[in-house]
Amino acid sequence: MAVWSYNDCINHARGNNIALRQSILSEESAAISLEKAQGEWQPSLDFGTNQGYSNAPWSNGSSNAYTSNYNLNASWTVWDGGKRESAIRRGKTDVERSRYATDNTLRNIRTEILSAYKAIRYE
Repeated sequence: MAVWSYNDCINHARGNNIALRQSILSEESAAISLEKAQGEWQPSLDFGTNQGYSNAPWSNGSSNAYTSNYNLNASWTVWDGGKRESAIRRGKTDVERSRYATDNTLRNIRTEILSAYKAIRYE
């Protein structure tokens, strides 16, 4: 039977604690939301194409028609009343809050493990 050290217990908890995993996922989600908000400053470019073919053998002779349509749309928001700046500030705050929450969760786990480890080891 292997004896676990305090660091072994911490490493096991880091990999298997559900609350910590949820906190890390929230942190990643906040980072993605911030990236999306920062991407709103970029112009958008859309391209579309449509191809068509028609065959009408019953009319006067045989007629075939090929059609192709292409479109390219570009847009860039010049001013939106500060909505993008606000979204970026909120995103940065959410990322920071998520990091603090993850750190706090890990700190709580370490404290709980230390208490249990001491109780088992020294009592």
